[in-house]
Amino acid sequence: MKKIFGLLALSLLISCEDDISTNNPDPNPNEDNVLLASSFLYGNVGINPDSMLVNNLGYAFFVTDMSLVFSSIYFVEGGDSVAGSTDPFVVSLGSFDQFVLKLLPGGYSGDYRLELGMDSLTGATFDPAALPANDPLIEADVFRLDGTGIDQIIIKGRMIDPTDPLD
Repeated sequence: MKKIFGLLALSLLISCEDDISTNNPDPNPNEDNVLLASSFLYGNVGINPDSMLVNNLGYAFFVTDMSLVFSSIYFVEGGDSVAGSTDPFVVSLGSFDQFVLKLLPGGYSGDYRLELGMDSLTGATFDPAALPANDPLIEADVFRLDGTGIDQIIIKGRMIDPTDPLD
């Protein structure tokens, strides 16, 4: 398949230290203020769970879900890492934007760096039992069934059978 699935990550920096929620029921709210928004592409077409795509052989298919596990994100300014987070997070068709990093208010000129997947030792020894039930890694179902690590990229879909008129 010559077309490549692409991830276009656009980051939006929000520098706000004021509490904008007066009735926040969460006693430990997320303090991250960098929003990572992403788009999934097939060639130059956006992927949505209800979109039919066609490969280079003319076969139609659907991508019903796609997940990418990132092990860290950090912001680099002038060669130095200004801020970073090593908490793994998942970007998927169902959660394409999320707060992932906290930058203190100020002026910055640099770029964001993402690390796709986990290194082999961390991935193989990462314990899902240590995570809360509502953790995005658990909800994204990225843990291998054999208990030996994490699947870094997961693509789920359905091919349409051209010989079946009811498909």
